[in-house]
Amino acid sequence: MMLWWKIITIFLISYDCIYILSHLPWDLIMLCRKRKIHYPSPPFKRIRNAFFYITASYLFLFYIYFIPIIAINQKKNVYSNYQINSMFSNIIRIVGIILMSIGLIIAILGRIGRGFYLNQKEPILATTWGHRIIRHPEYFMYITGFIGLPLVTLNFWLLILLTGIIPYYRIAKYEEMGLISLFGKKYILYKQYVGMFLPKFKDLRKDLKFIKS
Repeated sequence: MMLWWKIITIFLISYDCIYILSHLPWDLIMLCRKRKIHYPSPPFKRIRNAFFYITASYLFLFYIYFIPIIAINQKKNVYSNYQINSMFSNIIRIVGIILMSIGLIIAILGRIGRGFYLNQKEPILATTWGHRIIRHPEYFMYITGFIGLPLVTLNFWLLILLTGIIPYYRIAKYEEMGLISLFGKKYILYKQYVGMFLPKFKDLRKDLKFIKS
């Protein structure tokens, strides 16, 4: 019988380490250079939206960082109470791993793309690396995590993570309003070529010089 709890533990620990190692250098650079990075506060007009945003985000982070440690300590499956072993359940887990991996890769590419703009004195629209695939690579990682983690663990209680998708969508829409105010036509044109959370597969090279200028 395939010991899925071991595979899940290795995957989640790898997921955590890769994310930290890919983000920490850029964060340290910003800290050393004392760059003031402003992220707009989530525009939640209703308490339930803020609740779902906070609950889903912290539950996801807690689960991927701490539950694998418990699994290693107890040397058993602590991810789900449902002992399901079948070809169908294995396929579901594999789909979840692939989905979370795609989200992580795009988030890393997005972080690298933003990192190249640290030396700029004026705000510049990031359109390379992850931002050439989708407009919100970091939020995409959370959304794929919210969907993928219940599939990987087959823990049906984790379906509560799905409630965090809409708040992240609203945050992205709110941030885009500010980006349109800041970059104007450049960002509107960028939106035509690059999808919010799904690739559009359009050639951005034609107008890339205008967007970067």
